[in-house]
Amino acid sequence: MSLRERAREGFFRHGWLLPLAIVAGYAFGRALAVLLLLIYLLWAALALRRDDLPLLPRPLLLLHAVWLIGFGLGIPWALDGKDAAGAWLKLLGMGAALPITWIALRRVAGWRAPLAFWAALACALVMAKFLGGMALAGLVQGWEGMAKGHNGMIAACLFPLALAPLLGHRKRYGRHAAMALTLMFLLALVFKDSRTEVLMVLSGLATLVAFHTSRRQLLAFLAGAILLTAGALAVMHKGNTWDGTSGDGAGWFAELDIYSSGRLTLWRGALEHPPANPWVGVGLLNVRHYREVFGGLAAKHLHNLFLDTWYDAGGLGLIALLALLGHLGGRALRGLHPRRDGSAPWLAATAATLVTLQLDHSYNSVTFAPFLLFVLAVLARIAEEGAPRPPPGQVEAPAILNSRKNGTQRARRNTETTESV
Repeated sequence: MSLRERAREGFFRHGWLLPLAIVAGYAFGRALAVLLLLIYLLWAALALRRDDLPLLPRPLLLLHAVWLIGFGLGIPWALDGKDAAGAWLKLLGMGAALPITWIALRRVAGWRAPLAFWAALACALVMAKFLGGMALAGLVQGWEGMAKGHNGMIAACLFPLALAPLLGHRKRYGRHAAMALTLMFLLALVFKDSRTEVLMVLSGLATLVAFHTSRRQLLAFLAGAILLTAGALAVMHKGNTWDGTSGDGAGWFAELDIYSSGRLTLWRGALEHPPANPWVGVGLLNVRHYREVFGGLAAKHLHNLFLDTWYDAGGLGLIALLALLGHLGGRALRGLHPRRDGSAPWLAATAATLVTLQLDHSYNSVTFAPFLLFVLAVLARIAEEGAPRPPPGQVEAPAILNSRKNGTQRARRNTETTESV
């Protein structure tokens, strides 16, 4: 067996799952994530062949290429061309996870087992690192030390993947363990004083629990989590008051701006000071050089995926990004049955990731590429395979996009049956 054949065999066994390791590695350090990315790309270059390309749908391949081209149009007009070109090259490498994962999911026959193993391993490592770091900081430095460092964004993105096996366990102690882990994680985020991570966990939790429990259990579970989080958020003001004295305005805007840690100021500044070239933007990562946008805040980007894209890559880049995400989302949601096909944890991870992309991270973060693109590719593959057939006598649950229509039709049929009787 030649070197290339061995590389191909190993890549389609475990190598295609390295995007999960890259995301988890970023929690331990950027250098580790970059090293894993280089290994992933070199391994893929050795493993993939020309006959793998037909597995990529032409619309997806076209939209992926247009997205990368659209993000690079502003580089010649960037104040810092080196930063812009470097960010584009990073996006090129990270974004390669989408077509590579798409091909691998159609080449690997039993892809679900290794995917579940690597997802659980990545979750365990990141959660252990975050919770262990918070506990150690609390023991050594006290409460103040727990609020410094220990970024929980990656852990919050992966949290639904850690919770799903516990919620899906046949015995009751699995759900008890899920509730204990959720409580521990939320308390750690409260002590860390981060509202974004708390919202990420809540969004992923609501999505995941909705597909794993009955309505009564769902209401009880979410009620407890919401009450706990509401009490926690009430004290997470970072020393600010609600009288508007810490904001840049008065009334509701000042209060919301305080609560959002100045994000409303950033977003309003971007709208009041749009890029000089609205079509191609100012160049990737170059919004940091336009300080009038930030209203005196020490931020480097706009903390919103779509606003950052619009300002740095222009309207063309934003349209290309929306087209790519819309295409992937449409292919995924059209055929999913989350209660039976195993897509619930991946939908929950998507929900949590979208929260951080709207409030903190942007297009140059690992939560977008490779993680979100990898997750959307997995969801699209699950939708293609379809859900397993229900047992005899059990009615098949409708797909996500058709659930409301089918539910209305069932209710109408039930009413007509009752009236006839």
